[in-house]
This record gives sequence, structure tokens and C-alpha cells, in this order.
Amino acid sequence: MTGVEELHQRLAAKKYRYMNPGIQTQEWGTREVCVVDPFGNQLIFSERIKDASDR
Repeated sequence: MTGVEELHQRLAAKKYRYMNPGIQTQEWGTREVCVVDPFGNQLIFSERIKDASDR
């Protein structure tokens, strides 16, 4: 997806008591936000990090 940073900011702004996910930069070149739904499933939203080799 695109807009992981914006998604993270929107979730953080809601100040949910039990849902405050972090954002992680993975070694394979993605930024991810992981949330858990009411059934215990992990939902990972991932965006590829653009670097100089992508241009």
C-alpha cells in the first residue's frame, strides 16, 4: 500500500486505549504498521521504501 506513515499518524491521533500500533522499518525495505482485529488476527500494512536505485 501507499501512505503507511499517514495511516500510522491517523491511528495515533485517535488515542485508543488498547490500540496504539507502532511503525517499523524492516531490513528488507518496507515500513509496516501492524494492528490486531477483535478476533486476534494481525493485519500488517506495508509500504516499500523508495531509495536511489528505484529512480
